[in-house]
Amino acid sequence: MTRFYLIAATPLLAMLLSACAAPGGPRPQAMATAQQAKPAAPAVAAVELPKQELTRDILFKLLVAEVAGQRGEIGLASEAYADLARNTRDPRVARRATEAAMFAQNGDQALRSSQIWMETDPGDGQAAQTHASILVSAGEFDRAEPVLARLLTDQGPKTGAALLQIGSMLTRASDRTAALAMVTRLTAPYAAMPEANLVVAQIAFNAGDVDTALKRAQTASEQRRDWEAPVLFSAQVMGTRDPAAGLRLLEDARKRLPQSKPIALAHARALVAGGQYPKALTEFKRLAAQFPNDGEIGVTVGALASQAGDADTAAQ
Repeated sequence: MTRFYLIAATPLLAMLLSACAAPGGPRPQAMATAQQAKPAAPAVAAVELPKQELTRDILFKLLVAEVAGQRGEIGLASEAYADLARNTRDPRVARRATEAAMFAQNGDQALRSSQIWMETDPGDGQAAQTHASILVSAGEFDRAEPVLARLLTDQGPKTGAALLQIGSMLTRASDRTAALAMVTRLTAPYAAMPEANLVVAQIAFNAGDVDTALKRAQTASEQRRDWEAPVLFSAQVMGTRDPAAGLRLLEDARKRLPQSKPIALAHARALVAGGQYPKALTEFKRLAAQFPNDGEIGVTVGALASQAGDADTAAQ
């Protein structure tokens, strides 16, 4: 039976106990998140936590949530934490309620709990991104957009990373056309950033707009000439339409970025995919010399050499 281990339940209970003995203070270090990676976020300002009176009802529900989760009664654990989040308006509890609801795949409950989490800790970028992600999953793009727009304005030097994380979130959206429309609007103020253009390119490709995908990826590549990601993306997209054009793109990138292992590998693999085995063998030999500790490259050299009848190279 699947179990939701409330790894932070005991620390949470301890924090609530301490909150009863002292006035609300700065938010402690965030608990480990069970369901998703921590997003790039600016330094979070201290938030005043509510002073909680640890009533019998609160203590009982905390214990119910922990025991139910450990017994695999995920629905009961989720309900208990959701009730606590509504009654306490404590961001720590709201976070746990959100995680429990996501684990239980209860979208409505996750949405309500993440709303409380975001409202009670407005400086926590993870709360905002989690709430927006749940809204996107529910198809609520009109509600997600202002949340993400505010999140981006707070990122400072981490804006590029935040844009890429938003792009990753939107690749999972069921309504790809709506996702493209939203990301186009969201990234408009950041058009000078290569990350913004690459994100639009990725979502456009998901939505079936190949022309926009290639155009935006090309813009991203021009904005940062040494960035491999838009080159690799463009080559992948071109491969669905014109593999020869994708190969030419990788050949040019190989010359421009001779030390890039991802570009070199993509080029060599494109040669194999195109049936150009002698050229592929030459390229993989060059890679083996350039990256001698990569065993996968060595295995590929051996396989190609064996196919070409080069027994000496295959035996190395």
